[in-house]
Amino acid sequence: MHQLFPQKKGHSKNSLLLFSLLCFTALGTPLWGMEEQREAHNGRTNVQQKEEQEGNTEKTLLLSSSAHKEKSRCSTCSTIWNCLGSIPNYVKMAIGFARATYQFKMLGQDKLNKITKCSDCPPTRWMGNAKPLTEKEKKLEKKLRQHIEELSNKIGPRNFHEFPENLLKAERYITSCLRDVENLNVTTQEFTATFKEIKKTLKQNNYKYRKHAQPPFFEYAGRKFLLKDKRDKYSFTNIIAEKKGTDPEKYPTLTYVAHYDTVQKSPGADDNDSSIAVLLQLAKMCSKKEFPWTIRFVFVPNEEWPLSRMETEEGKPLMGSYYYFKNLNPKEKVDVIALDAVGYFSEQENSQDFKLPILNRQYGTTIGNFIAFVGKAKDRTTFEPEPLLVKSYQKFTQKAKMRAEFLNAPIGVYGVDNKGCQPTWGRIVWGDMIPLVLVSAGHSDHHSAWVEKINSAILITDTAGARNPNYHTVLDKIVNYPYLTRLTKDIFKMTDHFYEEDEGTLKEEI
Repeated sequence: MHQLFPQKKGHSKNSLLLFSLLCFTALGTPLWGMEEQREAHNGRTNVQQKEEQEGNTEKTLLLSSSAHKEKSRCSTCSTIWNCLGSIPNYVKMAIGFARATYQFKMLGQDKLNKITKCSDCPPTRWMGNAKPLTEKEKKLEKKLRQHIEELSNKIGPRNFHEFPENLLKAERYITSCLRDVENLNVTTQEFTATFKEIKKTLKQNNYKYRKHAQPPFFEYAGRKFLLKDKRDKYSFTNIIAEKKGTDPEKYPTLTYVAHYDTVQKSPGADDNDSSIAVLLQLAKMCSKKEFPWTIRFVFVPNEEWPLSRMETEEGKPLMGSYYYFKNLNPKEKVDVIALDAVGYFSEQENSQDFKLPILNRQYGTTIGNFIAFVGKAKDRTTFEPEPLLVKSYQKFTQKAKMRAEFLNAPIGVYGVDNKGCQPTWGRIVWGDMIPLVLVSAGHSDHHSAWVEKINSAILITDTAGARNPNYHTVLDKIVNYPYLTRLTKDIFKMTDHFYEEDEGTLKEEI
């Protein structure tokens, strides 16, 4: 795992800490709740501009003093960013971590428990590796391995800017696997973007386009995104497989979503071929029995940088999950469970790091042998969790052999349009630090549902960069298949009785 605060010549650890303390004291805005303030400010200023254009300035002058304060605060945020733009990234990270630690300490133990523990849930059980896989489980393990090897080894890295052809190969492979399964309705949702649209959108979000380089590339925060296969127009595909329920009107549609693109150069075995493999097998297992509720499996591209959370100036999403949820029937009730990086597990001491000492103490473990259920608090005063987070964690732990942990993150919801007053790293300092310490809880496909006001959305993850040292690198080739096998079975058990009050009527079919 990368060093959290790389030491550089001329900067002592003490000076960094002192600088961090000064900064988070000066920027004393709470870590959560910034989004509502920003939305309120943006909404008022838009109205103000419209009224000024119409010549109606009297109403503009009636803005409340609180609106002016919020405007001032957002302007201050932008000013600070402009002033601090040249500060090294490791100093910016130090500011964020110092503020997050301070805010956590100010919460008190009761609220910390609400963030990290599910009070109404049964204790998680853990079978470990003591019990060997059964013959049925070995068959399932073999199928999971076949999917991941096909995607990560044979197809390899896939994204629009480096290997768009591999992105198409992955889409064809997933679609083919789903069409071979009986009792599933498989459809696709295509959307396109021209290179001009992508370039314009990225430039508006502080990416620089180096067109004279060979090959040309986009650059952001020191990262280069090579354009090895530049095209005038790109086509992207969401793949949707549905198992229709017998009483679909009575229940929300249980929607699983996972992305099939990878970061540059990475084969993506853990992030995110492990999730794709789980959902492909879960779809096959669910197809063999009847459910009262409809179950939907959605496979999407462009979750990774640089198109993550991006939409064009005209409002067209470039991120697959955002495109899907934006075009979803607003009358349809859905519960969304995103899977992102679910294949890396270890029984070694110090294989898990929650990034903040206070969280390490709160969870009381340094062993990365669990799966995490992550959601956002519906109330940022009481820190009450969204019902879906509690329900899914309850249903999972009732029968799971897998150890599970709980994170009810009190975070703001940042829009895909990236039009707030803060650039990306600013979120670390201002409002997104709490989920960042556990694999950026707001930075996966469930976030797209939040943007579309679908608050019933959570993330299941192995915590990715908080555990996997190969995360987002060319070495992302390692998956713990016995653990992944047990996880697949446990998610199936959860799915089987998800909306039932009793223990369900599970018939194990692999």
